[in-house]
Amino acid sequence: MKKPNPNKANPNGTVTILTMHGPRFLFALAAAACTAFPIPGQAPGTPGGGPAGSGGTPEAPIQTPAGPVNNQAPANPSPAAGALVMDSLSAQKKTPHFSDAEILGWILAVDNNEIAAATLAEKKELGFDAMSYAKMLHNQHRADAAKTAKLANKIKVKPARNDAVKQLRDEGAAEVAALSGKDREEFEKAYSDAMVKDHDEALATIDSTLIPDAKNADLRKHLAEVRNHVSMHLEHGRSLQNAQASAPPQ
Repeated sequence: MKKPNPNKANPNGTVTILTMHGPRFLFALAAAACTAFPIPGQAPGTPGGGPAGSGGTPEAPIQTPAGPVNNQAPANPSPAAGALVMDSLSAQKKTPHFSDAEILGWILAVDNNEIAAATLAEKKELGFDAMSYAKMLHNQHRADAAKTAKLANKIKVKPARNDAVKQLRDEGAAEVAALSGKDREEFEKAYSDAMVKDHDEALATIDSTLIPDAKNADLRKHLAEVRNHVSMHLEHGRSLQNAQASAPPQ
């Protein structure tokens, strides 16, 4: 009987090594293991890795997202959501940012407006409380204007006018023109109403825009002082309004 060949390949592709010893045996055993158990992602018969015959590093398999793929376009936003976005953008556009020069210009515009209105009030035959209020506004806004001009020279910043400052000056001129044609009784109420409105709006602008926008430390300190005066003028004006509302008709 013919003896079986000990190195003959088995049907499963492996080689039975019986006669080799030493390093040759170990090498043959490693080759057989690579053939029988290929590395994941490696084509059979390519011990170097990668595509057959390339000898390079195997590429990572392409990952695909689990679940069905949604190819539909996103739903259109609701009209209400679109309106909210537009309102937000509109509000941002309506709130200008001020440079230090424009802040100085804004303070001077407020002071000049209130000085002009107080000067007009002092020419009218007003009651004691209304006249005292007008004189107080005149004196304090004149003092604030002088301090603002002095500060501008100190920090070497020239007061400037942006659109908001120009609008403020125009509104002040229109307010004085509207007040000038009123008689004493009408003037007192209209003047106190105008001062409450002006100082309320000024206080809101100082808090929401000017103080956050101010860069210079001395300007921020001056703004805090201006704010205290504006807040006091506002409360005084409201007290005058309440007194006028409770006074008996003449």
